[in-house]
Amino acid sequence: MARTPRPLAGPARGPTRLRATRAVVSAGALHTTFARLGVRPGGVLVAQASLGSLGFVLHGIESLRSALERVLGDGTLVVPTFTGDATDPSSWVDPALPASLWNEVRDGMPGFDRERSLPRQMGLLALSVLMDRRSVRSDHPLCSFAAVGPRAEELVADHSLRDPLGPESPIGRARAAGGQVLLIGLDQRKNVALAHAHSCSDVAQVARRRGAFLHVEDGERRWITPDRLVECGDGYGRIEDYLAVRGHVRCDRVGDATVRLMELEPSCSAAEHHIRLRPEAVFCGRPECRQCVR
Repeated sequence: MARTPRPLAGPARGPTRLRATRAVVSAGALHTTFARLGVRPGGVLVAQASLGSLGFVLHGIESLRSALERVLGDGTLVVPTFTGDATDPSSWVDPALPASLWNEVRDGMPGFDRERSLPRQMGLLALSVLMDRRSVRSDHPLCSFAAVGPRAEELVADHSLRDPLGPESPIGRARAAGGQVLLIGLDQRKNVALAHAHSCSDVAQVARRRGAFLHVEDGERRWITPDRLVECGDGYGRIEDYLAVRGHVRCDRVGDATVRLMELEPSCSAAEHHIRLRPEAVFCGRPECRQCVR
């Protein structure tokens, strides 16, 4: 004889419902947002994304790539694929490395490989573009970019080793080509366009002749010191209001995140002008920051 199951202890609550804690985002919603902001079909788009900040994205990074490709049409997508761990260990600060280990680390450091060196903390969008067989990547050991589309080769070719974010970098060429930058779930602190503008401003805060990195060519290992390099972008959020009131930042929401679109040329020119007049406007405010305290 079958037994009747005993009820669970406690009051009857009816069927249990799981409450969604994150927004659900589809490729269609992403495409609609990008198009509404003004991403130009056929243009050059530098995109950076934090997929997790959007909420629960249906089909994940594939949906984001699909939305970007759909809105761009026959345009060109560019993403930063930085590998910041190729620097001389004597400059490491988090954590700092004992001097007794510097030579060992230098000798064992692998050279940059455009096909195999993985970006560091650049997100799934960067990885997705790198995995695309159609993509090409610049050969800078620290500040490489990858691109896919009809202008990809032109944008990533001959990336300046000593001025990695200057005019002869992929971000500089995207600016010259009338491109745009799209920040998906990221604020201005991660905006590579502002790092480019900051570098081009040539203020005292921009590091000069410091931060050597390993460059390997034809089996020869060389340590190259860039002519100028931006080391800290944590203060870039402070100039968003300056750019926004001048119409350089367009914002929209999708899921749980804010998406920002900027035209590279006017926004970078405005940022350069502002930083030259007030270099302290982009100081991060951290007393331990070796760049901003100078």
